[in-house]
Amino acid sequence: MSKFVVAPHFRLQEWVAEEKGHFAAEGLDYEFRELPPDHPIFTNEQYRRTDWKTPPSILSLSNGVRELMILYPDSDPARWWQLQEVTGREEFFQSADDIFLYAVDKQNLLKKGETYLVYPDATIVPDRRIKLARLQYDGNYDPEPGGWRRLCAILQNSCNVALRILPIKLGDDKLGSGHGLGAHVAHLTGTTKFKLSDIARAELKRFVEGGGTLIIDAAGGNSDGGDALRMRASEIDSSEDVAVEVDGLRFRRGLRKQRRGENARQDQS
Repeated sequence: MSKFVVAPHFRLQEWVAEEKGHFAAEGLDYEFRELPPDHPIFTNEQYRRTDWKTPPSILSLSNGVRELMILYPDSDPARWWQLQEVTGREEFFQSADDIFLYAVDKQNLLKKGETYLVYPDATIVPDRRIKLARLQYDGNYDPEPGGWRRLCAILQNSCNVALRILPIKLGDDKLGSGHGLGAHVAHLTGTTKFKLSDIARAELKRFVEGGGTLIIDAAGGNSDGGDALRMRASEIDSSEDVAVEVDGLRFRRGLRKQRRGENARQDQS
């Protein structure tokens, strides 16, 4: 993941870093914005924003999937936390509680010394290898760069499988006809609206028609990303669109059909 230098400035260090352009300079092209009243932090946690007499202004920086940094730009809640003066300032304590519950998903609290990080066990020798292409485009193509790295470690530790991630920029004609750089599987994700060039769409079409498997997902269930990805999928393949419902969520498959018999893809090769 990209690193950036945060200039120390008491509680406003992240704000200063954003103002000085540290995020953009390191490729972290995100901006602070006011958390909307209907955000899950305000509506889906222990306390509701609508119950606060004077809701504080809360700014947040998001990657389109989740909130990364949260600021109180024009108040000093830490003062009241330190003094433990709750009466008349309940919204500062309750909003902090909501942010904490949001961060831990209301469960799986860890004890001191425990971590959610997974590291590959160097003593395990993988007996199988998989290459996966991470598709790049002009947009937020990799909102969670640690996701696949974590899965690499899990697969090695649990399944003796070595997963190698290959970043491939669409339009450079490196994906190939189903086996770009040796990868039979490619992953396309995003959180915002985007468009692909004719060259990039043709490259994806050749990959799929050549037997490659293209995994498309809207990161974090983002609606803008989902709409854009569905549109890009329809541009690649015009086959009949199929809707599938799982646990109350509707998924659409319009990119490719399962092929059987003599047209089946030889996955075992």
